[in-house]
Amino acid sequence: VLKNAGFFLVSIDDLAQNHFVSDIVLNQNIGAENIFEYSCEPYTELLLGIKYVLLRREFRETNSWERKCNEQCNNILLTMGGSDENNTTSKILRIFERFDTRKLQITVVLGPGFVHKASIDEIAKNSFHSIKICVHVENMVPIIKNTDLAISAPGSTVWELLKLGTPSVL
Repeated sequence: VLKNAGFFLVSIDDLAQNHFVSDIVLNQNIGAENIFEYSCEPYTELLLGIKYVLLRREFRETNSWERKCNEQCNNILLTMGGSDENNTTSKILRIFERFDTRKLQITVVLGPGFVHKASIDEIAKNSFHSIKICVHVENMVPIIKNTDLAISAPGSTVWELLKLGTPSVL
């Protein structure tokens, strides 16, 4: 319908399960250019692989920044994506409570679809560690720059962590 109305259409995809009438199909996953066979129109341009990674402007402007690794690993970033429907964030925070020999600075980033905030607040209130909760963050650059280790869901945040050279557990 959109194409028939004369619109330029871009599809962002990572499954290659449909026929595309888009002008551009973008799949930024590693190896996408070798893994996927897309069904599409002859005019469709395929942009496949990590050379087409979508990075927000604030990350594209960090080219001169260089990470200095902190062997003490005091500042932890925990982010499980936009919704974290299984509340993996709480499970990971509870695991950190087992490690009480050294106080950590844990920054928890919750996406706009996160519905378990009360459980995170309760853990943070009673934690041995210092837990800062950030909800729906617009600019992740300062948070990631201040991170010694990130624990993240393997989504688009991974590209941002890689861009800033952040050691990560996915």
